[in-house]
Amino acid sequence: MCISNTSVCSSWENYSSTKAWTLPSGNGTKTVYAWFRNNLEIQNISPYSDSINLSGQNERVDLSHSIYIIFSQVSDLCTSSSSILGSAPGSAPSGYKFVGNFYDITTCADYTGTIYVTIPYEQSSVPSGKEGTLRMFHWENGAWHDVTLSVDAGNNTITGRVTSLSPFGMGYSTASSSSVTASSHGTGANENMIAFAILAIFAGIFLLRRYRRLRKV
Repeated sequence: MCISNTSVCSSWENYSSTKAWTLPSGNGTKTVYAWFRNNLEIQNISPYSDSINLSGQNERVDLSHSIYIIFSQVSDLCTSSSSILGSAPGSAPSGYKFVGNFYDITTCADYTGTIYVTIPYEQSSVPSGKEGTLRMFHWENGAWHDVTLSVDAGNNTITGRVTSLSPFGMGYSTASSSSVTASSHGTGANENMIAFAILAIFAGIFLLRRYRRLRKV
């Protein structure tokens, strides 16, 4: 048999069912080629081959639908894919409304640690004033989980951080912006009342001291 890291056989050796083999250094796709021949010197003309994609840290993989994922640590990128689901696997989390598509992202990569998932969204599908409340949800163990890391309003993308892949969806908060404004105004009013109360206390102390001085005179 003959084993090689290139498509050219350079050295024949006795057949063995297993063999330790050193791949070329560095990341990327590595291909190993093999030839076999019998005692009659009959051999395969084209080599048998197999490949593996060796990688390392923070490896980006671009998927369909303008989605991309980044593996924080991966030894074999294998194949990853994304597909649009016909419907959500579960209803939206309380206080949120789904927007855009639901994506099922899968991989056979050999990885450890974190995966960063970035999905684009149509700004026109998000109500005015709600873009800042967008969240990414990950369907895991029969429920949606908020995995949002950041929202890039300039590029209309949202990024989440996960340790596994499955369906993903996006949603915005249904909380009324007017109620938030009213709440913030109420806090300001309370702060003003506290300030007036403090001033009143100091004014009372001043008047009391002045009254005592006048009585002594």
